Amino acid sequence: MNALFALKQDASLEKILENKKFEINIEIAQDKYVFMNKMRSQFDIVVANCNLFEDVYPWEWMLTIKEKSPAAKVIIILDHEVYDASLQEVVTRLSNDFGYLIVPSGQSPEEIGTAVSNELFKPNVRNTTSTDLGEVISIWSTSNKDGASTIAGNTALAIAQKFPELRVGLIDLNLKNPEIRTNFNLTDRGRNNLKIRPKMQTGTLSSDDLLAACLVYGRLKNLHILTGSSRRDTAFDVTPEMIHHLLNTAKATFDITIVDAGAQPDNAGTISAVRLADHKWLVTQNYFSSFKLSWGEWFDCVWKYCGIEPKDIALIVNRSTKSGEGKSISNHLGMQLLAEVPNIMGGEGLRAVNEGIPAYQLGVSEEFNEKINELVRSAAGKHVSSNDNPEKKQGIFKKLSSLF
Repeated sequence: MNALFALKQDASLEKILENKKFEINIEIAQDKYVFMNKMRSQFDIVVANCNLFEDVYPWEWMLTIKEKSPAAKVIIILDHEVYDASLQEVVTRLSNDFGYLIVPSGQSPEEIGTAVSNELFKPNVRNTTSTDLGEVISIWSTSNKDGASTIAGNTALAIAQKFPELRVGLIDLNLKNPEIRTNFNLTDRGRNNLKIRPKMQTGTLSSDDLLAACLVYGRLKNLHILTGSSRRDTAFDVTPEMIHHLLNTAKATFDITIVDAGAQPDNAGTISAVRLADHKWLVTQNYFSSFKLSWGEWFDCVWKYCGIEPKDIALIVNRSTKSGEGKSISNHLGMQLLAEVPNIMGGEGLRAVNEGIPAYQLGVSEEFNEKINELVRSAAGKHVSSNDNPEKKQGIFKKLSSLF
C-alpha cells in the first residue's frame, strides 16, 4: 500500500508514523512543488494539509488528487490561517463531492496526527471512498411541527423491522428542538449527541464511539438512535465540520442513516445535514404558512445560497386530508412528490406522540403504514427486491411486543 503525506515536518507527521499499524510505503511531500511532482504516480492513501497550498486555490490541487489517484482514501487537513472561511467551505464541499475526509482546523500538530491516525488505522470502519458505504437521508420540514420527526422516526423504525439484516441509524440533528427521544419514549439521558461533540470537533469520532452513544430500540437490535441534547442553548456551538465528520462516520457505520434535521436553517445541524445528505426529503403540510410562506422565505435567504435546488428535493406532504393535494403542492414548489402521508384520525396520532410509541409500531392506521412502507422502499433502494410488498398490518399486541 502506497501513501503520500503532503505535510510539513512537524509533530503531526511524527504522530502518524508513531501510530502506524500496518505495512505501508510512505512518501512525504513538504512543499507544493514536490507534491505536484509525486502526484504523477498513483497512491492508495493521500493525506494533505492545506498549509502547503497557501497561494494555490483548493480546487487546483484537490482536482489533481482526484484525477491522479481516483480510488485513494484521502484526508484533508483544514487550516484557517491559510484559507479563510469561504475557501474552507470550498474545501469542505469538494471533499464531500469526492468522498474525502476532513480534519477540522484549529488543532495542534499532535491532535492533527492523532485524528489522521485514527482515520487511517482504526478498525471496524469502512473506507469512505468505498462503493458499499451506507446512505444518509436527511428529513426536514418547511415549518416547525410539520412532522419531520414523525416521518423520520417511523421510516427508520419500519426499515429496521422490514430489513433486520441492515444496520439502521436514526440521528436527531434538530439541535434547537430535538423530539426523537420523546417520540420513542427513550429514558436514558446519559447518551446523546452532546457526549460525542468533542470527538466530532477533533475529527476522531469512530464507529465504535458512535454506536456507544446510540440507544438500541427495544428488540430491534439493528435500530440505533442518537438522540438530541436537552442543552438547546448549545446548538450554535456545532460547526459544519463537526456535522460533516459525524455523517461520514455514520455512513461508515450504518447501512442507512435517517437524520431528523429540524426546520430552521440557522444552524449547522440543519444546514449541513441537508446539504451533505445523499437524499433530501422535505416535509410540509397543506398550509399557506408552511409550503408557501415559511419555505419560500427560508429558501430565498438561506437554501439557495447553500447550493440546494428544488429539483434536488423529494417532497412529502404530511397529514394529507384529500387525494391530489400533494401533486399541486409539488408542482408549485418544483419538487418531486415522494408521498402523501394521511392524517391519522380519531386522536390516535396524538396518542402515539403522547405515549412515545411511533404510530407505525401501534398499527393504528393501515393507510398511514402503507405510506410509510412506500418511504421504506424509497429509502432502502438497492435492498428492496422487485417483489417486495408493504407489510400487512400486524396485530397490535405483536407490534407492542417488539418494544419489550
